Amino acid sequence: MLRLEKIAVYYGPNPWALAQVVVCQVSDTAPGTSDVALRAARAAVWARAALNEVRGFLHEAGARDLGDGRAALWVEFHVPEITVEAIRLAVDLLNGAPGLETRIQRLRATCREQHPDYQARILMTGARAIGIPVLPLARGSRLYQYGWGQASRLFFESASNGDGFLAGKIAQSKSLTKSVLLELGVPTPRHRLVEDAANLPGAADEVGRPCVVKPVDRGGGKGVTAGLTTDDEIAAAFAIARQFSSAPIMVESFVPGDDHRLMVVDGRLVAAIRRDPPSVSGDGTSTVRELVAALNSNRTLDMVTSNYLRPLAIDEVMTAQLAHQRMALESVPPAGQRVTLRSNANLSTGGICTDVTADVHPEVRGMAVMIANTLGFATLGLDYITTDIRQPLARGGAFIEVNTTPGLDAAIAAGQRPEDVAALLLGTAARRIPAVMLLVGDDALADCASQLEAEAVRTTGLGWLCDGRAGLSDLPLTVEHLRPTERVACLLRNRLARAVVVIWGLNQLRRNGVPFDRLDTLLVGPAAIPPAWQRVLGRVSTRVLRHENLATLVVQAVKIAQVGVKSDDARAAVANV
Repeated sequence: MLRLEKIAVYYGPNPWALAQVVVCQVSDTAPGTSDVALRAARAAVWARAALNEVRGFLHEAGARDLGDGRAALWVEFHVPEITVEAIRLAVDLLNGAPGLETRIQRLRATCREQHPDYQARILMTGARAIGIPVLPLARGSRLYQYGWGQASRLFFESASNGDGFLAGKIAQSKSLTKSVLLELGVPTPRHRLVEDAANLPGAADEVGRPCVVKPVDRGGGKGVTAGLTTDDEIAAAFAIARQFSSAPIMVESFVPGDDHRLMVVDGRLVAAIRRDPPSVSGDGTSTVRELVAALNSNRTLDMVTSNYLRPLAIDEVMTAQLAHQRMALESVPPAGQRVTLRSNANLSTGGICTDVTADVHPEVRGMAVMIANTLGFATLGLDYITTDIRQPLARGGAFIEVNTTPGLDAAIAAGQRPEDVAALLLGTAARRIPAVMLLVGDDALADCASQLEAEAVRTTGLGWLCDGRAGLSDLPLTVEHLRPTERVACLLRNRLARAVVVIWGLNQLRRNGVPFDRLDTLLVGPAAIPPAWQRVLGRVSTRVLRHENLATLVVQAVKIAQVGVKSDDARAAVANV
């Protein structure tokens, strides 16, 4: 049996991995066994898979034989305590411990709450592919920073801090969106807001039948029913919408055609995805229920495995849609007959996606860009319905609503690569700023801190840190309450920072790891660095400089950072021209 003996947490590159990892020492309680490292590796790989199963974007997992029946295993983390529990579970599973299902379910629930969701995962995939660093802004916030300092951008799912506050307010209300679009001269269907079901027939007559009924404050197709004609259908749809919202319910004129999601990023239409309602095709022998089960067999709760296609729920919305086609779940449709299972085409409720970016008419493209620019969206998802995306606006197309999260998963479900989709949003704004680290003995930290502060206050935009003292040029920062590596992240999160200099002690290195995943320059003073850590530092540093005089090294570190700031100024000047 495996036994966990020691647990260490590294928040940066270390001798085990170039990522933040939990490292555990394990031993075998049965003397003389020789496969302890192999079993430890299995535990590490299982733990990583469990951490990524529901939500997560973790890559590092492995084990190494330490001799004498011992091994070290390591697993990357978003939250170290969650990874520790995954490792404990993995070891207990290998040891054959009974009754673990409750703990596994609890782990899944915790990952769902605290790990990055699938939208963030898509952006992280793109960031990883092109070397953009990612930092959580605050634990549990689901806000992530891509890039460092002044070259960073914040995202919540796929909405960014480039979006204006008022843009977000408009997107939160479908009725406000309608009013704004009408004032901008944008084609959008007529609508009425209804609080009392008794007013439904009049509202439907006013906007025209067939019509659509939906909540005004919900997204993802929740509570939406389209193509309604009779009073009974409209009343049933109203009851469904009311289950999702206590706000007034919108009755909207029905626009014939296909539903499209238009994605605008930084004033440019980057993708157009046609979304078709989920459907099944009859084979002459299977019931609709059986056909739905077959369709769901390739759709799992693991978004990556199912290519972001969601399982279809058998619910009253589906049964109402079937009834509209004079069918039921136990009906057997003839071979070749298409049976629609939802009236809306949202991916979140089972829709199917097709990339039609190349087909978008210039007028539609221009209108989408105008809406984004006028309302202040850096990233925008527009819902547009038309019978033919290649036709101009006058042919009957209409804009339905706006979304701060443009729906990256729809583009991937339509066949685009996650790396390419993420690159569209990250653009060139998110990148690194110059990072310089000076490694010294711990007894030298106090003296170096005073000198670094004196040098740094004269450099605009320079973030600096040493021995619990930190600042941005002459602006002091309070960092004593943070872990050492979080103090470095504090500098990198600040958009005033144009370059950073960090003085790091040997004990800080051994206990926490390297505070950067990549360094422009590492300066090393008169300190005895263990060989394993020398290899780590060599892998993350572009260049390494050594000097016996610490005062000289501090001055040199600041000068190197100043050169990086000036180089960045030069790049900005060229870009502005």
